[in-house]
Amino acid sequence: MRALLADVIAQVNQKKLTGQLSLTVKGGASLFKIYFKDGEVYHITCGNQASAQCLESFDGSEFSECFFISNIKVEIPLVTIPPTGHLIQFFQDRGITVELKQPLAGSAHPAGPGDMSGFARIQEELK
Repeated sequence: MRALLADVIAQVNQKKLTGQLSLTVKGGASLFKIYFKDGEVYHITCGNQASAQCLESFDGSEFSECFFISNIKVEIPLVTIPPTGHLIQFFQDRGITVELKQPLAGSAHPAGPGDMSGFARIQEELK
């Protein structure tokens, strides 16, 4: 399902989800990752860059797909990034769309509910 990236971020925010939104950059070898805690963005990475640097150097790259992995957290030093609402507006202004690889149901897994082991679940998410 194709969706505006701004809408995906807004949904994660509204549902107050914690986890990582990973976006595959078309023609690139790195992922654009947005980390959320209780729906608020607290960290962004893209290749070797982090947080506000990712947005400053954003060149309008196209994303082919995205997926959300619940409950992933990273420990980072305190950094300043724009508020979640500003990030939503940033991507809204650019009209960026992504292909959602799973519904944003919080803890839903693209393979469906079940009793997958932790390792098997990670393997499926990486596919």
